[in-house]
Amino acid sequence: MRRDDYVKTIEDHDGNCQFAALSHQAKRLGILRSPETMRKKIVDYLKSNPYYGDGFPLLEHLVDDDFSCWDEYI
Repeated sequence: MRRDDYVKTIEDHDGNCQFAALSHQAKRLGILRSPETMRKKIVDYLKSNPYYGDGFPLLEHLVDDDFSCWDEYI
């Protein structure tokens, strides 16, 4: 990808900023999803696929041990 393929935006600081950024960039590819839908789809995916192909649990990447599932973290 060339450097000019990127678009910089400023998102609201509402807890969905990462998903708003993903939604914005996906829209440029013709994928129309709201930040809320992106968040739900990503959480659903992580819940359905909790391990890497080698069996390592994805939740092990979390630094904070206060979270026991993706719903609490994301």
